[in-house]
Amino acid sequence: CAMAGELLYRPVEWSRNMIIGFLIYSMGGGGAERTVSLLSEKFCRQGCSVMIYVLEGGRPAYPLASGVRIKICQVSEKEKRAGRFLKRSRTLAAYLRQDGIQVLFTVSISMIPYALASVAGTACKVIGCERSNPYNLSFMHRLAVKFLTPFCDGYLFQTEGAKAFYPLRTQKKSAVIANMAPEYQKERIHPKEISICSAGRLHPDKDFVTLLKAFRIFQKKYPQSTLTIYGDGMLKQELVRLSEKLGIKTKVLFQGFVENILDEFNRHMMFVFSSKSEGMPNALIEAMSTGLPCISADCCFGPGELIQNGVNGWLGDAQKMAERMEWVVEHPVEAEQMGHRAGKIQETNSGKEIVRRYLEYIDWVLNREHGKVR
Repeated sequence: CAMAGELLYRPVEWSRNMIIGFLIYSMGGGGAERTVSLLSEKFCRQGCSVMIYVLEGGRPAYPLASGVRIKICQVSEKEKRAGRFLKRSRTLAAYLRQDGIQVLFTVSISMIPYALASVAGTACKVIGCERSNPYNLSFMHRLAVKFLTPFCDGYLFQTEGAKAFYPLRTQKKSAVIANMAPEYQKERIHPKEISICSAGRLHPDKDFVTLLKAFRIFQKKYPQSTLTIYGDGMLKQELVRLSEKLGIKTKVLFQGFVENILDEFNRHMMFVFSSKSEGMPNALIEAMSTGLPCISADCCFGPGELIQNGVNGWLGDAQKMAERMEWVVEHPVEAEQMGHRAGKIQETNSGKEIVRRYLEYIDWVLNREHGKVR
């Protein structure tokens, strides 16, 4: 990982028995929530204690390690915005003191004000995380980037492109660490039918409209083919209507949120990712981990740091997706080899390696406060 201006430091044992907190809006289905679930489990395996603080309750969409606890900073919606902020901040501050949190990760820009207000007067360090494309942030969030992120004790980015958006003061104490790949050892299933899959929130940023239009072109040549989309979101009904308008409704299945997504991916012939804005796409990482041939739009940011075009997947213009999909069908041997190379992401982005980088970065944040940076 690119570590805080390439400063040299000596990892110490502070991260063992560390009490770590995550601050996130909720633990529903989504890439950030999935990452928190995975990191929590890995941290626990390293002997750390982990707490997750959420602003809204609800059943977690992803399984959590037995030692991980969730606490809710929920307030009545009848409260005015300022009142909600103050009450949530006070509740969070009480939790942090009660639990003895040493490091608090904020999983989005909108969580930073709560974190900074809650750690005032404590030894708890705040590490911000950028998990999306910052160039798409709202005006208010851009103000937070400019004026609040420099007050964080550290900052984590998934890509160099996202890091470049932030103030130099924030960049100097930051690190770039990619998302981890899940461990998946099951043998690849090679279906006889032509089945395509994709996954993500049904949101404009994911651009499933382009995917449906590409599939329609592909369908004309391979009418027996099917497309399965995993995920929920605001655009579901609109996308269903579009598939009907395009004449492919019977060939497109909107599967919704599923827990065993890796097994679901494994039963398809290929994975197609049409997103036009990303941080570091978990869905693409997961699909690559199963050994699927993957086709992705070359959006900012993430896919270009995961896929070497023509080697471990196809990366490029979203409008050429149908051509790439045809290539996978017409070149089964080469596609299988491409999928095998994609599966190597389990080594480069292994949970062990990613968590090691996280723990070393935590050590760096703590040691720089104690004059131990080397």
